Amino acid sequence: MKKLAIAVLMSAFASPLWAADLQCQIGSQVEIGDCDTMIWGQAYAPASFSVVNISKPVSQVIWNKPTACKNQGTYCSFKARSMVTYMGEALVLYTDGTYEAVSGSLRFEDGR
Repeated sequence: MKKLAIAVLMSAFASPLWAADLQCQIGSQVEIGDCDTMIWGQAYAPASFSVVNISKPVSQVIWNKPTACKNQGTYCSFKARSMVTYMGEALVLYTDGTYEAVSGSLRFEDGR
């Protein structure tokens, strides 16, 4: 039991205390992780994902999804279509050689 308690305590210190997050924005809604809102009568709306709460210098951000985000740094904007779920996935590479993955999603309905 004592060994288990020590292992749990050590793993808590091995993981980062402050991790980056993926923020989404669609219309006026801004959330960490997932956005889901209603924008009446709009077939398309401006949308974005951005890596926030970064605690160390970033070397590079590799966006896996959506494809519109390729090579856009820590911030990515695109035009979202109603009734479609957009997944955001990025790998954040830090200058100290560490990395972390962030993810989220966004969607909106147009009132149909």
